[in-house]
Amino acid sequence: MGGKLNFLERMTREIERARPHYPEALFIGVAHGASDNWLFLNAHTSIQVTDFWHATEYLAQAAGALFPHPRNGTQKMQWLEDKCHKLEHNPRRTRADYQGTEGTSHQRPI
Repeated sequence: MGGKLNFLERMTREIERARPHYPEALFIGVAHGASDNWLFLNAHTSIQVTDFWHATEYLAQAAGALFPHPRNGTQKMQWLEDKCHKLEHNPRRTRADYQGTEGTSHQRPI
């Protein structure tokens, strides 16, 4: 049995063991963007959040796609700094700020 499968089985057992002790608890899952993490977390949590480090990594990739030409380096860095600052200081606005509001057609959860 693989390491990740062992981990997921153990995590499932721990979640199932904790639920009866905290019936009113809000279960929140935190992970990076790997799709299998979200499949697992969707089944076990009410809210799913991308950790800050990975979210900023995705923003850096978006900045590279939005400003691919080297001559736009300053604009790219300003955009990235602005988005990272907003993410850190006003996290409730992340969906509105980062999903499709920049005129891009590709939307990816962050």
